[in-house]
Amino acid sequence: MDRASNAAKIEIVSGEGAGEGTVEPHTGATTARSVLARLVKERCGGDRWAFARVDGRRVVDSDLEEILGRGGRNRSRAEKIAAGLAVFELAIQSDLKSAIDTEATELGLSRAGLVSKWAESLAKKHARRNRQTTTKK
Repeated sequence: MDRASNAAKIEIVSGEGAGEGTVEPHTGATTARSVLARLVKERCGGDRWAFARVDGRRVVDSDLEEILGRGGRNRSRAEKIAAGLAVFELAIQSDLKSAIDTEATELGLSRAGLVSKWAESLAKKHARRNRQTTTKK
């Protein structure tokens, strides 16, 4: 699932000093990269403060990628498949097809829906692994 398409409202709150700041809607792309670029611009090299609000909730910069997803070029193959941006073709043996269909029926999904759910799960696992790798450095 592409979280960016589900983000109902992204706002940028920025200001100087201890004031409340100004709230403006983010009109750019709904990717972490776009929002972070806007925050950097709003912060003016340290002269001002700024943060993002997604669906009314203040979000720390490091959580933007998890909430909004990455931009298209940097997505892993699993993330692209989960978002429906890449095609995943697989030859399945007939006995496995029936097992997959049974599991999909139990979950109330189609075969394609179940495969999409698996792709989303793989994308999340890949993102967790990437976060752990970058934290270890």
